[in-house]
Amino acid sequence: MHPVVGRGLIHVKGSEWKNMRACITSGFSALKLKLMMDHFAKVGDVFMDVLGEIADQGKEVNMLEPFQGLTMDYIGRAAFGIDNSFQRDLKNPFLITAQRAIREIMTGPFHVLAQCTTSFGVLAAPIFWLSRIFGTFSYKDFGEETAKVIELRKKHPELRRNDMLQNLIDAEYEELASTRASSGVSKTRALSSEEVIMNTTILFLGGFETSATALSFITYALGKHPDVQERVRQEVKEALNEGVSFI
Repeated sequence: MHPVVGRGLIHVKGSEWKNMRACITSGFSALKLKLMMDHFAKVGDVFMDVLGEIADQGKEVNMLEPFQGLTMDYIGRAAFGIDNSFQRDLKNPFLITAQRAIREIMTGPFHVLAQCTTSFGVLAAPIFWLSRIFGTFSYKDFGEETAKVIELRKKHPELRRNDMLQNLIDAEYEELASTRASSGVSKTRALSSEEVIMNTTILFLGGFETSATALSFITYALGKHPDVQERVRQEVKEALNEGVSFI
């Protein structure tokens, strides 16, 4: 396991996992999600304009690309305060780095061998060492981009927002546990700087790519089954006519 990747929520265990999960899930409270709904609506309006422009061209299109722009707009602004329209800037370096990170996560022969020998424990140590030295870790590159966003937020308190990134940054220094002793109050830090960067990267890539892929598949399925597409359209119309509000 790469030393940086190993500090992510999906790999730590026990009390470390519990503390880390508590820091992250606090960003998904009902109140904080409601604060994001206005942004979600605006991003959705931009996406409808993009779809209109694509339709006017009358050409086939790989829907994964516009969906990646959509989901990066969602996760970038609502969760991490990045104010940029990725839907209108599909060549943005940040978006391209994220796309490459997904394609190249632990690729290459050494990574394949390392993943096939995990049950051998210490006997597989030489393979893991070779994987770390000669393998490619696209997570590291995107993690460096994420670190820039975190550092910018730390240096400029006026950029503070009610989002998941701020929760993780605050967790780096928050008082996790206090015990009164003769010497006073003992404090421990919830997350290290590396853990903040790693978990922010995981949330970025997870929320960005999985949602874009799911939306692409749903679009394909609805296109293959017009009857189901019509039923979905009618259900959406009925819901909107009833004045549904998510705010």
